[in-house]
Amino acid sequence: MKAIIVEDHYHALQDLLGLLEDFCPEIEVAGSAASQPDAVRLIREVKPDLVFLDIELADGGDGFAVLEQCALPEMQVVFVSAYGHFAVRAFRSDNTVDFLQKPILETELRHAVDRALSERTLRENDTQYRFWRDTIVQSRRPRIALADQQRILFPYLDTILHIKAEGASSIFYFEPPQSKMLVTKNIGVYIKLEEDYPAILMQVHRSHILNLTKVIEYQRPMRQAVMANGEKVPIAAEKLDEFLRRLSIANS
Repeated sequence: MKAIIVEDHYHALQDLLGLLEDFCPEIEVAGSAASQPDAVRLIREVKPDLVFLDIELADGGDGFAVLEQCALPEMQVVFVSAYGHFAVRAFRSDNTVDFLQKPILETELRHAVDRALSERTLRENDTQYRFWRDTIVQSRRPRIALADQQRILFPYLDTILHIKAEGASSIFYFEPPQSKMLVTKNIGVYIKLEEDYPAILMQVHRSHILNLTKVIEYQRPMRQAVMANGEKVPIAAEKLDEFLRRLSIANS
């Protein structure tokens, strides 16, 4: 797998190069860049499979801007930063494979590379993925692509009952015949779905996003919504007024 590294600190660059050489022989490093303009030029020239992308760069640029300027949908990105608060924003990108916090640990780097290899294999070999990418994505009824180590699932957005945070992962609950699926991405990644589809989805709690059209009951004393499958989702106090307002609109 061809990779480049965007890192403005020499010692951090050398440390990552050493870790990749010692523990990730599948990775061929084709170059490195230390600034935002150089990173954009290198990515456009090399068209790498994978980019290890530092977020804060010495020239005042940042990794998020690099990714926006390059816009290569097949390129995978492992964001790297000394600051963990960047993780939520990092995972909002469809290109993101993982987020590594400095100093990078061997086990975490190996895990990130394994995820990149697995996702790339699915993209290259799974005919269902290609069909979705080329045709279904153009449908008026929106779908979402969800991947784990064994499969890629393409549920219609309106068949999702709710999404629950599970540590650094998320659990998607569906209408039958599907049941649920664990996705190794933080729930923060999926908050943007609410912005795109406010009539369907709402984050009602820091750990829960629900489908407004699948709520069958609101229980006042417990301040919780009962979903179409009977499961109960808590509603945060500060979200209650908006939830009730939007619920009336969703069901009108």
